[in-house]
Amino acid sequence: MRSAFYNPPDAFSDAFVPAFRNGAAACFDGRRPVKAVVFIHALDRNGDLIADDGRVRLPGSVDLHDARGRVIARYPIRADLPLTGDDLTDRRTAAAETFGERLCDRVIAAR
Repeated sequence: MRSAFYNPPDAFSDAFVPAFRNGAAACFDGRRPVKAVVFIHALDRNGDLIADDGRVRLPGSVDLHDARGRVIARYPIRADLPLTGDDLTDRRTAAAETFGERLCDRVIAAR
C-alpha cells in the first residue's frame, strides 16, 4: 500500500492491508502469483475518510504485477460507502475491504 509521497507502516496501513486482502481474496485463487500494488490518491493518513456529503470515500488504483514484476493490469478503484459508526479504525477497515471488493469486480469484468 502506497500513498503519493509517504509510505510508512502506520495505523492506516495496519488497518488497510488485511481488510483489502479479505475484500480481494475471492478473485485470487493462488494458481498464478500476482502482487497487488495499491495507490491511494490524495490520502490524508490521519483524516477521517468522510467526504463532504457524509459518505466514506477512498479513491485510488491498483497495479497487478506478475511473478517477474511486470505490470499486467491497472485498475482505477474507488471505495464509496455510507458512514459506518464513529470509530476511525472501523471506517478504514470498511473502506479497505470495499476497495478490495471493487478490485474483484474489475478483475472479474476483465476476464
